[in-house]
Amino acid sequence: MSIRKRYDCGKHVNVAKETVVCGWGIQPWKEAHARQIMDPPRFIHGRGPGARLGRGKGLMLTRVVLFVGLVMLLPVAALAVSFTINPVRVDLGSNRPYAVMKIGNTADVPLTLQARAYRWIGEEEKGGLAPTDDIMLNPPVFTIAPGATRYLRLGLRTANRGTTELTYRLALQEVPKPAQDATEGASLHTIMRLTIPIFAPPKTAVAAKLAWSIEETAGGKFKLMAANKGNAHIQIQNLEVSPAGIPASGKSLHATTYILPGQSHEWELEAPELAGQAQMRVAVTSDAGKSEDIVQTTHSVAQTE
Repeated sequence: MSIRKRYDCGKHVNVAKETVVCGWGIQPWKEAHARQIMDPPRFIHGRGPGARLGRGKGLMLTRVVLFVGLVMLLPVAALAVSFTINPVRVDLGSNRPYAVMKIGNTADVPLTLQARAYRWIGEEEKGGLAPTDDIMLNPPVFTIAPGATRYLRLGLRTANRGTTELTYRLALQEVPKPAQDATEGASLHTIMRLTIPIFAPPKTAVAAKLAWSIEETAGGKFKLMAANKGNAHIQIQNLEVSPAGIPASGKSLHATTYILPGQSHEWELEAPELAGQAQMRVAVTSDAGKSEDIVQTTHSVAQTE
């Protein structure tokens, strides 16, 4: 039995339990897209606490540290994984359709990782990732010795000739070591997986454009929805909702959320102090800067028994 932890940069942690069988090999750069090294794993998604690894445009050095030690009836193999990644966001524009990612192993054991690219077409928890060969990866599988550094090269196979930004995610998944002694019985292994956003804008200018709506239900509860009608993503880092004209009495939401072009996101907000307001002020802090909108509040009638 294995436990897979997936760290999604800028979002939350997903955990899945399943047996993992794997094999790997190294492919030349020109053949990196021809076949997958491992069959795509199946995930049973679950939500967990926030695990934001960083924000910005990939100029940060981020360390991922994973240590698991569980007390169970089965024999347990505790595993510590510690490494650095730079950058934690990749932009592949028409003028520079390639990038290099630096990955360092700060643990005292070798680390083998497999890289895969996916089209990012919606929320990951709802199956919003689709395998793609749009992005070349070299090498697709690699081992990093303790204290060493490796470089992963990424490149767009074809430039974005459309008018809307293309969005991808790079998945880096640890390749587990084969069991050393099957006679020892079942053991628990921990497998790390994280995904990193990749953005490929076209030659023309792109921008996100949010359309907001607020619905008040019963008992001072609200549904806040943002629809991205633009042609680029937006990463919302902070939200503040307040009565129009009274910003000091607002309700803040600290949650990193990506909204892709043509997608929407909904938040549930409990704020009795905002009940009955005809208009709300929505202040946003995002990777595109700061903005404010005045939104008309709609009211629904709660059904009671």
